[in-house]
Amino acid sequence: PIDVGEIVAQAVLREDLSGKRFRLAGPDLMSFQEAADRIGRFLNKKIKVVQPPILLPLLVQKILFLCRPFSKKAIFVYFIINHLKLLNNFPQDIALNSIKDHRLLLHVYDYKPISFEQEINRRFSEET
Repeated sequence: PIDVGEIVAQAVLREDLSGKRFRLAGPDLMSFQEAADRIGRFLNKKIKVVQPPILLPLLVQKILFLCRPFSKKAIFVYFIINHLKLLNNFPQDIALNSIKDHRLLLHVYDYKPISFEQEINRRFSEET
C-alpha cells in the first residue's frame, strides 16, 4: 500500500506520462502458499492455504449466465464467481510478467519498494 501510494502521488503530480498506464506488480513472484509460508515464518505459525471449492459456484454461474439479461444482481454474482475462479487459477502469464512490470515501475518512478517481509512487519507491529 505504501508503494502504491507513492506511485499514485507521483503519477498525479507528473505531466510527462501523457496517459500511460502501468501494471502495479511486486518484485517477488510467489504463490499463495509461498506467501503464507513467508508470513508464517515471521509469525512462527503454520498458515494453511485453503482453496475454496469451485464446483458449486461453477454450477451456479452456469445458471446465472442464463439469468444475466433479466437481473443486475445475477450479473454481479456472475462476475464475483469469475473473480473466485481467478483466485483459484491465477493466469501464469500475468505472474511471469510481474518482474518485468516491476522493473518498469522502478525505472519510471522514483521510489524504494518495500519488501514483503517489511510489509508483514509493519502490519503486524501495528496490531500489537
